[in-house]
Amino acid sequence: MSKIIFIGGIHGTGKSTISQMICAEFDFEYLLASSLLKWAEINTDPKNKKVKDVTDTQDRLILGLNDKIQKDVTYLLDGHFCLLNNSGKIMQVPILTFQTINPAVLIVVHDKIDKIKLRLEKRDGRLYDADLLHTMQEAEITHATNLSQELKIPLIKTDDAFVIINKLQEIFKP
Repeated sequence: MSKIIFIGGIHGTGKSTISQMICAEFDFEYLLASSLLKWAEINTDPKNKKVKDVTDTQDRLILGLNDKIQKDVTYLLDGHFCLLNNSGKIMQVPILTFQTINPAVLIVVHDKIDKIKLRLEKRDGRLYDADLLHTMQEAEITHATNLSQELKIPLIKTDDAFVIINKLQEIFKP
């Protein structure tokens, strides 16, 4: 795979906004995991965040990446470290997915749960459980930390785009 920086975090943390700032600063190409795996084809309700088959979605992501990526291009891939299955159980994205993606850096974006809840409810027009959001965010951070250690790659944990930009400048210094 080309050079990929993986940015994750639960829905509503501001990943997309932060990703746009990072891509503008570094001239990275932005990739959205849900677009690559064609989420709209496997889920009739785009506001439904539950995943029927985690393995299938990750296989679809890898196929989408293989079709999209080009050599000598650096990508910022916006996705998740954990997913919610149809039963409402938090599932870790398998390490094999990350080994295949082979990211150079992992970024996990987090925020205050009350802010996330407000953003999601405004965006999706439905109520969200703060406890579930908290548990999901903790699972994302924990899995990202474990993946960073297992894959021996840097991890940036923050809610601030400027912190990410500064750390990436340090990591990719010529």
